[in-house]
Amino acid sequence: MFELAIIVVISTSIWVAYDSAANNVTIDDNERSINNGAVAWFLNCAMLWILGFPYYLVRRSLVLQKRRAAGERALPTLSAALEELRQYKQLLDEGVISKEDFEAKKKKLIES
Repeated sequence: MFELAIIVVISTSIWVAYDSAANNVTIDDNERSINNGAVAWFLNCAMLWILGFPYYLVRRSLVLQKRRAAGERALPTLSAALEELRQYKQLLDEGVISKEDFEAKKKKLIES
């Protein structure tokens, strides 16, 4: 039974190391901390698995949730910018605005 526990601890610690590197999950929000890499996660889980592994799962969930929320906010902004660019293109095609006005607006939308 002890051997099985060791196998579970080692294998989940290895998974945590790979997953934290792939998803860039840090232990804390201080990016300059030396305690933020996959090695730190591995050691955290391997040495104190009963606390380290659940903490990693919670931290991973929060980081991925924050990224999803940031991505969902960016999509409506992008689609709104594309729609605005289409409207300006239509105005350009109809001769209402000049090519320079269209290019200036396009540059402004791309930069924002």
